[in-house]
Amino acid sequence: MRIDKEVNGMFAYASTNVASSSEAAAKGKSGKAVVNAANLNIPKSSVELRREEARKKASLIVKNAFANEKSTDDKIKQLEDQISELSDGIVKDRKTIKENEGLIAESKAQAGVEDDSKEQQDLEFLIAMDIKKESKNPFDIITDEEQARIDEIEAAGLTEYQSLARELSEHNRVLTEKIDDDSLKSNVIAEGIKDIRLERLKSSPIGEARDQAEDIIDAANQEIIGMLRQEAMDHIDEVAEEEKAKAKEKAEKEEELEEKVEEAKARRKENEARTEEAKEKRKAQEELLEEAMDLTTTMTGTMTDLDNVQSQVKSQLDRVISKANLLPEDLKGTQVDTVK
Repeated sequence: MRIDKEVNGMFAYASTNVASSSEAAAKGKSGKAVVNAANLNIPKSSVELRREEARKKASLIVKNAFANEKSTDDKIKQLEDQISELSDGIVKDRKTIKENEGLIAESKAQAGVEDDSKEQQDLEFLIAMDIKKESKNPFDIITDEEQARIDEIEAAGLTEYQSLARELSEHNRVLTEKIDDDSLKSNVIAEGIKDIRLERLKSSPIGEARDQAEDIIDAANQEIIGMLRQEAMDHIDEVAEEEKAKAKEKAEKEEELEEKVEEAKARRKENEARTEEAKEKRKAQEELLEEAMDLTTTMTGTMTDLDNVQSQVKSQLDRVISKANLLPEDLKGTQVDTVK
């Protein structure tokens, strides 16, 4: 991830395909992708929101860095404007001083004052005393003698030239002090600008901000990849659980079916056993009946007394019924032939 350029105060980032990044990160040495994000049930908004959050945070860092740089540039511009303003003032003040000096020289010439004249000497003394009076040096103190001479000159009255020259000289002195102060201020400001620019050269706030922004985007991408990986693992676990449940259900159904088959086999065997038992019982009944019939025939052939024969037959039949567990209905229709 890298920052391409600034657009209207915002910052455009090179797009990063998170799904591709996650797939590439999940590839092994074989080159086969382990996780396919397209098959996951991850809400698109969760990934997009995380990416958007990272972009906003990265953009804010870079914007703040640019804002700080712009603030620094504005500060430098203000300082440079101050230097320019001071320089213009110095030029103007120097021009005024030169004009005042010209007026003094012109007035002196018109008055015909010589350099060694008393008028000029008194003027220069007054000017020196004015400077001494305004001095901040504690040693610059006007003596009693100097004050007496000042009073004497002023009492005698100043000429037009002396008054103009004294006034303009005082003005020039003030302007000179102002020029010195402004020059000092200009030099101090210039040094400050130099220091600011040197500090800027020592570090790169914009570059550092870009690096931080890239780190934020990269961290977000790694987090999104982790989200995709975790969702993939959850998806795999979910599918495994579903398959396990299906296999368990299938096994239970197969076991239930097998139990039903075994129960059917058992019932069939039981039915077969009962059928066989019924066959054997029926066979035994038929043999007893046959025996009873043979006995009846024999008895009817040897006995002449019908009542006696019937009595013996009945007794014999009762014995057979009791032995064979027959019901009287089983012997219905059976006739005893008493006639041979």
